[in-house]
Parts: sequence; C-alpha cells; structure tokens
Amino acid sequence: MLQNVQMTAKYFFIENLTYLTSQIKIQLLFETLIAKTDQYALEPVNAEFLASLCYKPIYIANYTVSNYELMRLQFNPFGRVGQQTQEQGEMMISCFLLVRILAYQIIFKASEWNQKPKWTDQLLTNFKIVASLIYHLTKSIWEQEIPIVNANPSKLSITRLRPLLMDPGLEVPEGPSDEPDMVLGAFNRTQLAPLLEEDKAWADLMKKLIRDWTLKVYKTLEAYRLKNPVKSLDQDVKPLAPAVRSLNASLINQSKQKV
Repeated sequence: MLQNVQMTAKYFFIENLTYLTSQIKIQLLFETLIAKTDQYALEPVNAEFLASLCYKPIYIANYTVSNYELMRLQFNPFGRVGQQTQEQGEMMISCFLLVRILAYQIIFKASEWNQKPKWTDQLLTNFKIVASLIYHLTKSIWEQEIPIVNANPSKLSITRLRPLLMDPGLEVPEGPSDEPDMVLGAFNRTQLAPLLEEDKAWADLMKKLIRDWTLKVYKTLEAYRLKNPVKSLDQDVKPLAPAVRSLNASLINQSKQKV
C-alpha cells in the first residue's frame, strides 16, 4: 500500500498531468487511492504495524505518534489505549499515511527523492501548497469529530514524535515538545482560504474522500486482522517493511534532534 501511495502521488504531481490545477490533482489522487486500496495492496508487515495502531490491546510504540493523536486517545493507568473508537482508529491511519507519508515525505520532500523536474522556487511552493492542503484537510476532520480527551500527553511514558517541519528556518525547542500540531511551517488556513474556505464545496468533497479512504483502509485492516491475529507493538518499534522502516528512521532522527 505504501508503494501505491508513492506511485500514485508521483504520477499526479511529477510525471504527468502538469496542466491540471492542484485541486483537481488532489481529488484525482484520493479517488485513485480509494480505487487501488484493497487487502492485496497491504504487505503483511505494513498491515501488522497499521493494525497495531487501530485495535485493542494497544500500547503505543515510541516514536510512532505525535501529541496531536495522543490528545485524542484515552489511556488507562497502565498506559494502554482503552475504548478506542473506529473514528480514532481512522485518525491514526490518516495521520500516519496521509500526513507523515503522503503530505510530508512524498509531496513536500519530493525534490529530495525525485530529480526529474527542474525544481524552481515556484514548483517547490506549489508542492508545499498541496502538502499543506492535505495536512489541513486531514487535521480538520478529526478536530471536528474527535474531542480532546487527554490535554496533557507529556504525562504519558511515551517518546512522542516531534512536529514535522515544512519551513527549514524553524526549529523545535530543545527537549520533548508539547506542541499540539503534527506539522509546523505549513501554509496556514488563512493563506489557503481561497481553497479551504471560499471553495467550501471542494473542501467538503475532499474531506469526504479522505474519510472514504480511511474507512476502506480500516475495513481492509479489519479483514486482515481476522485472518491474521495481530499482536500489539511493544514500547519499541518492531521490524517493519522497508518503506515504513525508512520513514520511521527519518522521523525518529528528527525527533531526537536536540533532545
């Protein structure tokens, strides 16, 4: 599935369809992801990792989630996630796959892994706009549907991911971060208002497509889990598929900076 996400994004944003607007590209991207997502697109180790975030018993692994997710999850006195709803499971899926992988690693950092286009300042800005849109669309869904239930995640004995930076000039303060956002330095909602606010019909359609996709992934993981009982992750990340392992290594290195 991770390979499908990268290949689909590369097609719409780098290799072809350069004449289409960012809005149309994002819509086609999500429609294609929905069509390509099925049980056979999930590598077993990826499925085990993602399912471990969605189904009880859940112990959150170190360097797996940020304060944003932790603030929307309930924990028992032993540090286990309890009473997780389907919506919370879908939030975990979308924050990992859409924000950390698609928006940040694949689209925002595209110039680091693809040298085909001439990376002008305008092209880099366009990619940051797309990454910022996906981030804000995803984030707004769960802010509307899942209230904050854990206002102080720093009390948990979990090493949290530090915020992803979309502005090289920004620095996260030293030590464990209490920043509630997953991403810092993205274009804000005011800057993106012509797309997110003035074209509300488009924004609502994108959020529906995101929900359709996360629900499909959730149901796919549910079917996989019934056939392959999944153990929860320990407090350290277990061996994962290469794409997930590479992403985790990058996020962990960033999270350890200045700690």
